[in-house]
Amino acid sequence: MIYGAAHPYGHTEVGTEESNQAIGRDELIRFREAGYFPGNMALVVAGDISPRRLRNLCEKYFGGWHRQGDPHVIRLLAIHRGAKS
Repeated sequence: MIYGAAHPYGHTEVGTEESNQAIGRDELIRFREAGYFPGNMALVVAGDISPRRLRNLCEKYFGGWHRQGDPHVIRLLAIHRGAKS
């Protein structure tokens, strides 16, 4: 690592080989259930994609997720640029 183990950037996001081997299945399931659900995510999309295509992809990949608790306010912001020259 460039920063070294004592620096906050000196830790990898996926842990070390030792820490990954020490985690059990039940711990992984609890971690996923605690943080990976629709009300705790944000989807940011940029690029040349139509709203219909985006909706189809979202339904394909996230359609099986079920809401937990009260829904958050969802705001859609679309920015349209002029044609490329």
